[in-house]
Amino acid sequence: DRWHGWWRAARLAIPPAYPFGFGLSYTTFAITDATAAVTPGAAAIVVTGQVANTGSRDGADVVQVYATLPDPAAPQRLVGFARIEAAAGATIAFRIEVPLTRLATRDSGTRSWRPAAGPHVITVARHAADPAAVGTRVTL
Repeated sequence: DRWHGWWRAARLAIPPAYPFGFGLSYTTFAITDATAAVTPGAAAIVVTGQVANTGSRDGADVVQVYATLPDPAAPQRLVGFARIEAAAGATIAFRIEVPLTRLATRDSGTRSWRPAAGPHVITVARHAADPAAVGTRVTL
């Protein structure tokens, strides 16, 4: 059953105390200019953008990349992340490479794993329920 743990709670609209991937900090961060593109040869999706430390203290944050597959019943899945350290007021560029194998689903006909063809929603966020998440589409 695919609906267990965090996915089950999300499907049943049970709000967690802290969303998946949530981290506490003594400062604040914002993600800007996030984009996603399929690499030539279609081996990976490259996600780039910037993280700004908008607080008054130095700190670290984890940029998380989630993918939603073309199947409307498929849950959002974490496919990449990067830890970013930034001084107060600084903006740091990030680049996260997501191998297409992380977007694979089981093809029972060929008994193999294949990246699902079609449009994928790629979301760049600080945690799974981030209201400031930045989403974009890529097509495989």
